[in-house]
Amino acid sequence: MEIDLKQHRILLDTTKQTPNKTISVNTNDLNTVKLLFTIQNDGNRLDITNLIPRIAIEKPDKKKVFQECTVRGGNTKIMSVFTISVA
Repeated sequence: MEIDLKQHRILLDTTKQTPNKTISVNTNDLNTVKLLFTIQNDGNRLDITNLIPRIAIEKPDKKKVFQECTVRGGNTKIMSVFTISVA
């Protein structure tokens, strides 16, 4: 059985402010959330070859969770498939 992932595309720029929508995740979303980041530098694709990107997530109780991500798509995109298992 294949899981239907909830995908969210997020644009990040190292020099410009990039508006993105708020993403809410709850414990029922176990293994179903996929964040796709595109990283830019001043509007241009940023090569992230040989980097290990990590994201920090703040939970409602203010605890922070850190997760490593996988680089995909010509070394300019980061993918993170969440395992929501941190209580």
